[in-house]
Amino acid sequence: MKQIRESQYFKVNCITTFLCLIPVIMGGIAYPYMPEMVATHFDSAGIPNGYSSKIFGLIGLPLILVILQVFCCVITELDPRRQNAGVKMQYLSRSIIPVVGIFAEASVIGYGLYGKFPVGPVINLLLGVILVLFGNFMPKCKSNYTIGIKIPTTLADEENWNKTHRLTGFVWSIAGLVIIACSFTKWYGINILVLAVIILFPIVYSVGLASQKNRHKN
Repeated sequence: MKQIRESQYFKVNCITTFLCLIPVIMGGIAYPYMPEMVATHFDSAGIPNGYSSKIFGLIGLPLILVILQVFCCVITELDPRRQNAGVKMQYLSRSIIPVVGIFAEASVIGYGLYGKFPVGPVINLLLGVILVLFGNFMPKCKSNYTIGIKIPTTLADEENWNKTHRLTGFVWSIAGLVIIACSFTKWYGINILVLAVIILFPIVYSVGLASQKNRHKN
């Protein structure tokens, strides 16, 4: 605990955790005006396909995000290589859950109150911006255990880590721009393909680099 209290990121940990409480406050204010069952899950087109009781949807889910934020902050602080991630990436990674939580709560409340809310475009636009930001800082992120492409081949070889993150940063930035562009259209389904690519690409590329290096050694 002393390590966490004395961390240079202690204030940002506290601030971002407090920001995670904003959706809880939003839910409490909207609670009397919401239906008993609220839409809490939407497909890529913004059409609800999952419902929860309003106490869980408005209060329970945001509280889970608060707990998740605290857990992520603690785990990141305990990472022995945490300084390698870089200051900007540290701040960015701590901001994701609060921002997503606020937008998600606004979507749930908006749809519950009005029966119509641009959930798809809003969430897709947010996802695209997040990918562009991470793509920009990914090449500057050095080897660590909590932020980045953390698979055995990258963690075991600094050169592999650097090459993988340089190319991944470029791919993620392009993917983010594609999703942002699609958020203004009805091509929501493309997001699934884009997300599959950005998840699988770094793994395949890193494993390929490692295999190539092992062949040269032999």
